[in-house]
Amino acid sequence: MTNKIKYCVLTDSTQSPTVFRATPGIEKKSDAACDKYLSKDKKIEISIYKKYYGNTVRAYTALRNISGNTTDVTTVSSAVVEITNNGKRPWFSKGKYMVHYCLNCWLGEGQWRCSPLEDLGLYQTFDGHDNNSRIIFQSIGSWSTDKYFPIIIIEDTETLTMHYFELECGGTGWYIEIGTEINRNTEENLYIFASCMCEKNGGWHAHLEPGDEIKTPTAVFGSIDGGFDDAVAEIIKYKRKISKVKFKNDYPLVCFNNYMNASWADPSPKKILPLMNAAADLGAEIFCVDDGWFSRITLPNEKALGDWNINDEIFAPYGLSGIIEHAHRLGMRFGIWLEIEACAANADSYIKEDLLVRRGNIIGGSRAFLDFRRENVQNRIEKVFDKLYDMGVRYIKNDYNQSVGIGADGTESLSQSLIDNTNSFYAFIDRIIKKYPDLIIENCGSGAMRSDGETLSHFHLQSISDQEVYTCFPSILSGSLACIPPEKGGIWSYPYPTRFENRDIYAFTDKELDSFKDGKQTIFNMVNSMMGLMCMAGRPDAFDEFNTRLAKDAVAVYKSIRSDIPLSYPVYPKGTFRISDTGIQCFGLQNKNEMYLAVWQINDDNDNKEIDLSKYGQVSECKKLYPYLAEYNASIFKNGIKVTLPRGNTAALFKILFKNL
Repeated sequence: MTNKIKYCVLTDSTQSPTVFRATPGIEKKSDAACDKYLSKDKKIEISIYKKYYGNTVRAYTALRNISGNTTDVTTVSSAVVEITNNGKRPWFSKGKYMVHYCLNCWLGEGQWRCSPLEDLGLYQTFDGHDNNSRIIFQSIGSWSTDKYFPIIIIEDTETLTMHYFELECGGTGWYIEIGTEINRNTEENLYIFASCMCEKNGGWHAHLEPGDEIKTPTAVFGSIDGGFDDAVAEIIKYKRKISKVKFKNDYPLVCFNNYMNASWADPSPKKILPLMNAAADLGAEIFCVDDGWFSRITLPNEKALGDWNINDEIFAPYGLSGIIEHAHRLGMRFGIWLEIEACAANADSYIKEDLLVRRGNIIGGSRAFLDFRRENVQNRIEKVFDKLYDMGVRYIKNDYNQSVGIGADGTESLSQSLIDNTNSFYAFIDRIIKKYPDLIIENCGSGAMRSDGETLSHFHLQSISDQEVYTCFPSILSGSLACIPPEKGGIWSYPYPTRFENRDIYAFTDKELDSFKDGKQTIFNMVNSMMGLMCMAGRPDAFDEFNTRLAKDAVAVYKSIRSDIPLSYPVYPKGTFRISDTGIQCFGLQNKNEMYLAVWQINDDNDNKEIDLSKYGQVSECKKLYPYLAEYNASIFKNGIKVTLPRGNTAALFKILFKNL
């Protein structure tokens, strides 16, 4: 490995984070697990803790005030890593380094980009002074992935080395900086600075009394020879090792959720019972009732989210218990939607002392946030879990639909309070999972607005998007699964959609039903969801016989391959692609000499295409897994496969075997 931790950072409020170019101070002790230093003024003991996971290092920094006086700290890094230039070309050489980064936004998650240093803001300034040009990626607030994933991959095109980094920010603000490290009389190297405790980003600061200690969130980094696929494999391999939860059988279950393109937030028996029956018939193993099951604010004196009072009138004449029993009779586990960190203004739980406040004002106003640092808040929400579990609920979809913002009161730093509250929340989730080991908890945040590595480690799965347009999903799912282990990535499949704008009109028109008859939409949707964790929705209760068979076949194929998903790694034969891209696109999951390859034809009528797979080995066999229809096919050619698909938005799943991997 060429990456190494350099040293942590201490600054005052007048300085830029680039002050870490200074020397680390007096070294006290070094060993395999921890390097200890003294700050230059000898007031702070700096401990850098490291743990190795193959090619990957996980690190964090601890500061302890060893002086007799209060010491102010305004910036401390989780890690500062130097990328040693092992090639002959300088860092500023055109195309020497390429930066891979992942854009993320609501409905447009997982959008990877690749740019040279200069285009992102790091370039040579041709002066004798230190170069102050930098590349900055950052996020403020508790939606930690609402603009970027905190993952950076730096490609050395000369040495063919990939340097990968992730800040495990845990649903808090974060700051990543790329710049140049000048070692006098030597060549310049790149550095990467990663911090959740940075005054410049979120106003973080701390006053350390004598003996006080603080610890940063963790950072992850490593290097590997190869390309983008190889770096992604190392990231996913690491995430699997450190995950605190796994599915009991080491593979994901098939879930049906009544929300997306289905009954939305109306779980009335008239709508969801037909969905439950159809989902069970298709092979779903979990049925989750989404938003709308609890007492709402549509009538005076009704209670909203925060109290989680069951409104049995919504499920009349059965009540929620009757709906749960029906799911069990159909052989499915029952799940329900929560947003346990949120609290509405007309809920009994809306007590200022139990809510996050900033400068004395309730954050979010009428839709506030519970303060999980308070034991009574945790105990109250635990009783909600107890009640639902006793009723037979074995799956929770926990949502998170707004950001706290910069932070909350409670410590001298608003952003430190956000870190403390977030850590308390994850400790609560860990406690619930330990108490109920057969309970599956999904993480959602308006899709994937809080899906950083630390958050993921506490949950069984992550909803990767709220995108309603199925042709947009291939780009989202393929890009997101470079950041999220595929077996944790919940991917919607919603054929026969009742779109949100038509949610009050539940019946399809004859024209709509005719447009579904060729099965193309069903096939495309099902191929999407077979590449991760299958989360079905849409309107299977309205399927005709042909589309029912297509969906059933897809679930059966998925169940036959899903045990391989936690052993496989994402591959991008044509590279990552954008949500706006059309034509033939593909994405694969590979384990040794086997690859499951999804191929999509998006908004295009090119009915055949060659896909080069030579970098993965020589193709020895290409087997079509789905759909069974003859017009969807592929054949082997010299460097890969040649795919044939019908015209229009179509897709297929193939199993590829290689000879010489």
